[in-house]
Amino acid sequence: MTRMLLARLALVLALVLPAAACQGSSGVPAKQWAGDLCGGISDWRAHLGDVPDAASTPDLAQYKTAMVSFLDALVRNTDTLIGRIEKAGVPDIPSGDQAARDFKAAFGGLETSFRNAKSTIDNTRTDDKAAFAAGLTQVGVVLKQSLDTAGKAFGDISAKYPDIGKAARETPACNEPAK
Repeated sequence: MTRMLLARLALVLALVLPAAACQGSSGVPAKQWAGDLCGGISDWRAHLGDVPDAASTPDLAQYKTAMVSFLDALVRNTDTLIGRIEKAGVPDIPSGDQAARDFKAAFGGLETSFRNAKSTIDNTRTDDKAAFAAGLTQVGVVLKQSLDTAGKAFGDISAKYPDIGKAARETPACNEPAK
């Protein structure tokens, strides 16, 4: 279930980000800003990693450790991406400062969701299969809701700031296939 959610996140990002991925620094040309951001997003996606496979790890404690590590990496990589968004600044488009804040907020929401999912797994017992399964289900629900919310936010950003989509379409880094 979690693997499907992350695959969905990658798909949402691949489809929506080229149209929405242009926010940046005060006075930074929109194409430059888009390139910086798209490069950060590409790096972020490349480091998402694989969801641990429960079938290959029948020991619940080992699986929990693998899930905690995986979710911790999601949090860390998302935090790094948010830092890159901040560093990119503000694109030179109308309301560029708000566009940059909106995009940062969308990834901030994902980071919060990943932190919540990690906390849930951290607090899930491994001595009871039913309790562990319930914890995993809760993580799946949190991730699905966050991906749905992020997908909507990226779509809203794209519609609200058409200059961002235009800059992204004209920027090679935003049009490269996912790694």
